[in-house]
Amino acid sequence: MVTAHAFVRVCDACGAHHDYADPVWRCACGGVLSLRDVVPARPAGSGTGVWRYASSLPPVPDMHRVSLGEGQTPLIRVGALPGDVRAKLEFLSPTGAFKDRGNAVAVARLKHIGVSHVLEDSSGNAGASLAAYCAAAGVHCTVYVPASTPAAKLVQMRVAGANVVTVPGPRAAAAVAALAAAADMYYANPAWDPFFFEGTKTAAFELVEQLDGRAPARVLLPVGQGTMLLGLAKGFRELLGTGRIQRVPRLIAVQSDACAPLWEVFHRRLSALPAVSAPVRMLADGIATASPLRWAAIIAEVRASGGEILRVPEAAIPGAVLRLGKHGLFVEPTSATVWAAAEHLLARDRDLDGTTVLVLSGAGLKATTVVDAWLAPRDDAPRS
Repeated sequence: MVTAHAFVRVCDACGAHHDYADPVWRCACGGVLSLRDVVPARPAGSGTGVWRYASSLPPVPDMHRVSLGEGQTPLIRVGALPGDVRAKLEFLSPTGAFKDRGNAVAVARLKHIGVSHVLEDSSGNAGASLAAYCAAAGVHCTVYVPASTPAAKLVQMRVAGANVVTVPGPRAAAAVAALAAAADMYYANPAWDPFFFEGTKTAAFELVEQLDGRAPARVLLPVGQGTMLLGLAKGFRELLGTGRIQRVPRLIAVQSDACAPLWEVFHRRLSALPAVSAPVRMLADGIATASPLRWAAIIAEVRASGGEILRVPEAAIPGAVLRLGKHGLFVEPTSATVWAAAEHLLARDRDLDGTTVLVLSGAGLKATTVVDAWLAPRDDAPRS
């Protein structure tokens, strides 16, 4: 039986403890809160969604659990690349992005402990997902977004009843505005909330199930704040701790050359984040994160797994989106970075041993206007 004691948060800066029900999103000293205890990965139970793994998740009573059917996304073979390459179709999540896993757990806990209004800043997917899960939970939601946020994602948030606040300037400006407002409200940003990673870790559980009890050799995924990577790492470690897998897969974080602070830290072996500015507009907008909050933890997990951080050119993204589309997979530009990274690995290493998993994190329907501009002119297109 999982108890609240196993989910005590510890401040990374001062070591202060905050119990499961404490409705704070950061320490009084300003430090980031992390879960230190590792809960054993127990077999899935009945039902659907991430709550199949309730025995390995925070102790939320049935009446407070929130689910829109997230999780159990397909893992398919990708025959277009040599070797055993498979795609984890996270873009088939209820709101079209992997964030649903994390929000199912994080929002359920907030509902359970009595939080009635949350806020977040987002470039789109995280805000759309939070808005949907808050709507399902009966929790009020405010999302601060950069003015460049794709219209489709704004509509998703508003349809779910979120109060959307548009902030001029780059992605970072929305974060500053949200943090200022968070003095009076719970800041449900995934990077700050370690309970979010409890939801994303279920992707690791699923991958091992889908691969008949074995771990893949490597997992490629786009990384901005690293909320999926940190969840996967936690999930694989929990599986390793119970002997269900023999090793943690190599975690390969993918960034765009328009904003790649983690690549800089990893390859230059820096002890601090470099000064990086994300453009106001970039194709891989979902990973336009100049200052990842848990950058040190991301670097540590990548190194511990024997993985690496790759940087792909923004110029390679349109072609990657279209090549994926030719195989029936319509993803947003951020997700397509992993296809470009896989092509780079194959060109560099010539052969990829074992199973390679590409995490396709967000749906292309959220970026139709951008992608339409990359397509060849249609025969019925208006002529000038």
